[in-house]
Amino acid sequence: MFGRSSKILRLLVVGLWLLVPITVLGYSHPESSTSLFQGENGQWILEIQAARSAFDEVVQEEYTVEGYCPPEAFEELITSLLSNHLSLYFNGRSVTLNNPMVTLGNEVTVNYKIDDPGQLETVDIENTFFRHIYNSRSAMVVLKNGMERNLLTLDKNNDYIAHLTMENDGFAVDDEPYGIVGNFQNILFIVAFVVTLMAFGLVVGLKPLRIANVS
Repeated sequence: MFGRSSKILRLLVVGLWLLVPITVLGYSHPESSTSLFQGENGQWILEIQAARSAFDEVVQEEYTVEGYCPPEAFEELITSLLSNHLSLYFNGRSVTLNNPMVTLGNEVTVNYKIDDPGQLETVDIENTFFRHIYNSRSAMVVLKNGMERNLLTLDKNNDYIAHLTMENDGFAVDDEPYGIVGNFQNILFIVAFVVTLMAFGLVVGLKPLRIANVS
């Protein structure tokens, strides 16, 4: 009986994991997420996620494309633009971001597979893809096997740049003014994202979430 109940609980958690990003990101134009995580097999993934309307706005502004492009052409425009607005450094060395996998829908997800960096000491990431969208902000999370998670916000206050350094059981944000803007809408955004990560953590057994010190 307990085994069946546990299975049902896991299914409910997975359902929450899938539902919250759609609710939070799919219908909130300025919101996006920038996730860097390590899978069970050690493979690192960089994932960019936002509403389709947000990607549409960026593509149309850059290329003055009216209406919807064919899916293949739209994917190509997205990946081309991301290559100019997305940077990742491990231990001060630039990480090559090639062959992204794009998933289209009401919500767009772009995944990059990253080679194993070995002993990881610092992570620098910049994501300015959505910077021209009014009030744009991106919830950023770093997930590494066996370590606490860090959550912060990339927005205009930090020029959409984050620098993290390995300390003990997690990554610590440096002393730059990384801001979680203190307005109600943004707080709801962060809370919803935290709930999503907690659900994901229950499924895959990650350590508890630690929100980065942004004071």
